[in-house]
Amino acid sequence: MYIGEEFIWKNRCLTFDGKPFDPSVRMFSGLYNAGILKVKDLFTNEGKALTLSQLNSTCQCNIPAMVYNYSIFSSIPKEWKRLIDQGIKGDGIQENESKILFRNNICPLKR
Repeated sequence: MYIGEEFIWKNRCLTFDGKPFDPSVRMFSGLYNAGILKVKDLFTNEGKALTLSQLNSTCQCNIPAMVYNYSIFSSIPKEWKRLIDQGIKGDGIQENESKILFRNNICPLKR
């Protein structure tokens, strides 16, 4: 399994104001209800981050820019974004890259 398979919701490595994202919170419920469940849902098949307009078009919803830019997307560790951008999937992750220290949590890279 690769980083894109990490769930966005209730994931201790992806937080907003120090708390995991909760799909029952009104400002996040639109994403959850539209099927945006995993990190990979925020990226193109080429590993590039979806723009807000692409995401709104994909899920046929109207996600506020603040929710996208300053919470969901910014919570993804830079190292995860780098690996997604490089197209590294499960077998390409080196042993020394099996965990990332992020916001004082050790976040495993799922395989």
